[in-house]
Amino acid sequence: RNKPRSIANMCGPNSATASGYTTQDHLQPAPASEAADGDLVVEEFPISFDGYTYPHGRIAYVKGRQPTPVILVHHNYAGCKRFDVDQAAYLALCGYVGLAVDLYPECEMYTSADRSVNVDRARHFKGSFDYMQSLLVDPAKWRSLMGAFMAAADVHPAVAAGKAGCIGYCLGGQSCFEQLRAGHAIQALVSLHGLLHSRPMV
Repeated sequence: RNKPRSIANMCGPNSATASGYTTQDHLQPAPASEAADGDLVVEEFPISFDGYTYPHGRIAYVKGRQPTPVILVHHNYAGCKRFDVDQAAYLALCGYVGLAVDLYPECEMYTSADRSVNVDRARHFKGSFDYMQSLLVDPAKWRSLMGAFMAAADVHPAVAAGKAGCIGYCLGGQSCFEQLRAGHAIQALVSLHGLLHSRPMV
């Protein structure tokens, strides 16, 4: 079973594998049907917003622990993927609840499988940049969608209501700033390489 461990042992090896990104063993959750107190659990966390259900969000926590603050993990240009879910799991092992946010709809031209740069690069970059642009040109919708994730997380039994933070890289870093500008109840924010502007890019 997965038990919380020291931060020094959570980081994994320094080199990437030849086959691309893989989840480290210590970030593998216990099967939901077998999870016991102290186990890492990762649940599907779909959000319905503006007539569409975003299916790829995931929430990670340690079963049996008292409610703790939630940290929203904002994805980069590519959309929510395995890496983001693993960061949520890492934060859960560090003592929080991690929520991997999913801001991109699933469509034929850009599926969840296309979010990996190791598949079809042309399709990957075309689809991901189109979706990123759709957020950048409509900050109001972007902020409201993140607010829907916040509201749903706030009532999850593993989350200490009203206590939240967020983290993200590049587009994810700007997502953090947009949450702040929207007045979301964020007590801590870490933006890595996040753009500082908040104007539509056309």
